[in-house]
Parts: sequence; C-alpha cells; structure tokens
Amino acid sequence: MFNYTEKDGLTNDFAQSIYEDNNGELRFGMADGNVYKFNGKIFDR
Repeated sequence: MFNYTEKDGLTNDFAQSIYEDNNGELRFGMADGNVYKFNGKIFDR
C-alpha cells in the first residue's frame, strides 16, 4: 500500500476518485477540484 500526501506534490491529502487510463497512468480527483495524473513516479496537473 502506498500513501501519497502534499509532500509528494498534491494540493491536499483527500482523493475523491481514482481512475486508471489505458496507459496504466492513474488520475486522482481531489477534494479541492484539482485532477492529477500519476505515472508511477511523479504527479502532474
């Protein structure tokens, strides 16, 4: 299990949704309305 927080580049610690796209990258929908893409190493908005 992994825990990602603001220290990893997120705007807050509360993901409301998580989706895996066809490339295997994860999309995190955050409680503050931001959406992040995660490629297994870094988060990108």
